[in-house]
Amino acid sequence: MQSIQLHPLSLLTGIGLALVAFVAMGQSPQPISPSTSSNRTLEFFARPRDFVQVDEGSTFVVPSGKLFVPTAIGARPPMMNSQTYELVSLVVDGEVQLSSWKAILSPDNAAAGNGTSMRGIPGGYAVPGDAAVEVRDLTPSVQDARLWGYLVDA
Repeated sequence: MQSIQLHPLSLLTGIGLALVAFVAMGQSPQPISPSTSSNRTLEFFARPRDFVQVDEGSTFVVPSGKLFVPTAIGARPPMMNSQTYELVSLVVDGEVQLSSWKAILSPDNAAAGNGTSMRGIPGGYAVPGDAAVEVRDLTPSVQDARLWGYLVDA
């Protein structure tokens, strides 16, 4: 049987190159696997004390250091067999920021709509602290418009 002889300079060169390769691999960013990248979400744990409902005729002032995030706008449910189509607006510091048509349908008229009195507001809009928030519709004498949302830290 023949013995193996290692050339010392070749051995040291091989070990040195292997160490450089391992260090280089450790410095490169790791790819994110598809199974973990799609599962990342921002979680918000709602606290009841942060929920806000603004009724027509009242003004809500957003506390300093908070943001008000509106989630739905509409009106209180109608009387039986009534239909109402009206524009409801979110007003911040006296200026209309967004509007939605309320189409309130009683359960008897549910075939013409979904029977709800509130419409969702797409995410991404927030009212800054110290702003005055109101909700209005085109019939101020009825005062049935309402706005739902929650407070978060700014």
